[in-house]
Amino acid sequence: MVSTHGGDGGGGLRSIARGVLEGEAAPSLPLPPARGDEQGEAAAGSRRAIVVIGDEESAPLLADMLVRAGAVEVAHTTGLDGLTARLDDCATLVVDMDTLADPWWLARRLRTRERAVGLVFVGQDVEPVEEQALALGVAELLEWDQVDGGSLLRACRRAAWRARERVRLQRLARSDPATALASPLLLRERIAAALAAARRREALCACFHLTLGRGDPPGCGEELGSRLEALATLLGARLRRADTLARLGPGEVGVLLEDLKRPEDAVTVARKLEAAAREAGFVPGFDLFAGAALGPAPGQDREGLLAAALEAAVLARREGRAFAFADPAFDRRAHALLEAATALAEDLAAGRLAAVFQPQLALHPGPHGLAAGLAWQHGSCGRLEGEALAEFAACVGLADRLAAELLEVAAAQAAAWHEAGLQAFHLAIPLPSRRTLAHLDLATPLGRILARHRPPPRSLELELTEAHLLQALDSPSLLRSLTELPVRLAVSGFGRGPAALRLLWELPLDTVRIAAAAFALPPGRNEPPAFELVRLAKAAGRRVVVEVETVDPLPALRRAGCDAVQWVRGRPGLDGAAARRWLLRGHGAEADEGAVRGRGLTHGGSPSCRPEPPRGALKKG
Repeated sequence: MVSTHGGDGGGGLRSIARGVLEGEAAPSLPLPPARGDEQGEAAAGSRRAIVVIGDEESAPLLADMLVRAGAVEVAHTTGLDGLTARLDDCATLVVDMDTLADPWWLARRLRTRERAVGLVFVGQDVEPVEEQALALGVAELLEWDQVDGGSLLRACRRAAWRARERVRLQRLARSDPATALASPLLLRERIAAALAAARRREALCACFHLTLGRGDPPGCGEELGSRLEALATLLGARLRRADTLARLGPGEVGVLLEDLKRPEDAVTVARKLEAAAREAGFVPGFDLFAGAALGPAPGQDREGLLAAALEAAVLARREGRAFAFADPAFDRRAHALLEAATALAEDLAAGRLAAVFQPQLALHPGPHGLAAGLAWQHGSCGRLEGEALAEFAACVGLADRLAAELLEVAAAQAAAWHEAGLQAFHLAIPLPSRRTLAHLDLATPLGRILARHRPPPRSLELELTEAHLLQALDSPSLLRSLTELPVRLAVSGFGRGPAALRLLWELPLDTVRIAAAAFALPPGRNEPPAFELVRLAKAAGRRVVVEVETVDPLPALRRAGCDAVQWVRGRPGLDGAAARRWLLRGHGAEADEGAVRGRGLTHGGSPSCRPEPPRGALKKG
């Protein structure tokens, strides 16, 4: 059977009997799906799927020749329309080059594909274009007076085999057979592309050069290959899919990081490399050294970036350090950042971070709220808390651990306040994480924490960013998981980004926290966007908290229906004891701007409730 696909002037999809060019229409037989593995390709052979391209006269004629010669699946078309979608299903293309305006476009298009597709050209006089055709990857050239079924089918088989060999050799040239890592050739190609993209997007990229051993590598042959493969597997699990791992030589590995937003992201990756090396059995700074270089720099090309990373690796090896950066100033800054990150990780593991709370000052009667946070003191960083600490943790790859610690501390504190007799309150927990909502898996850790501490029902309010919540609008499973969480839900920083109004009506939100950035007055307007956002959120039935830096907008916010304000000038929050006293003294009380001015309630409390020095970590349980 021959399946005919209509193209430019074609007659549609039909089946015709072998040897008959025109016949009655019948249901067509679709081409079999392509098999991705090389073994499947070899089993299918060049007879499985052959597409013939020509005009209404030549295409059926060539297809009939192939069918008579024994080809299994043949389809023909009179044009290129819809051909791209079918390339994955064919092994060979037979093209009547005299009927196409630009047959070389098709040849160039096939050379950019990783999948093997053989190409056979048939024409009246192919000798003048033979050199150009072979340069573009045309496997076989036949003249019409030499074509019959047998010669055409043999040409298709040779073309399919050559195409498979070309793809196999390209894969060998771009991958290391021992470790399945990328080859130096592929790494250089991707570095050139990454540098061009970084210049276009005003972003950064980084190249790491990992080298093994102080003298001889700590292994050879199969042992070294297996250790490198284990290291590559661990690194691959910690890096993004867009990043590249390559084997540069015996005991040498290259890593390319694309589209970095800031230089500190390279330090985060350096920590991941060090952790993966230890897990793979290497000792960073003893038998594994890493050098890194950032790009693009003025006049820098791919060889310059690779050379700078190698020089940094040599420096790390000479000084016995785990890693070094090519830029000396950034190298000092990176090691200071790494030292602080190590200290933060140790303090998180030991539970030494202090709990702090920012009161949400009620403008109308209702339950009192506070925003929970953590504070950390370090010699080089000073005191970090709230968003500043969350930003630092994200910068050094500890955002998830900080979020887990904050959930634990907030649940324990809510349970302790409830046992002390406080009832009408809720505790907001901003989630400091760069991970997507689908990868956070909130239900599992929340369930364990709530079961361990047993805070009062719906006393915890999980604050997610607009970016997190917008993912849920397009994913029914994410939306269902959010609805089933046993906590209140809030959107934080509303108005700082796109302020997607869909969130107000389509998600089960309890609270909308409007960012202080929404008070910026646009040109030609008499009122900041914050007041309009308050009215829209109240129309959707949400509790509204507005971040404020001064007391001036409080009367207008009350009139607009705002429920509470949160002071965000950057002053320290209350510790657990001071927050408890604030809840006891202000329980059920309504605040106003006069009280704020006259009684010093810059933190939502009274003079007797001013922040006290941190008293150490909150004891869990």
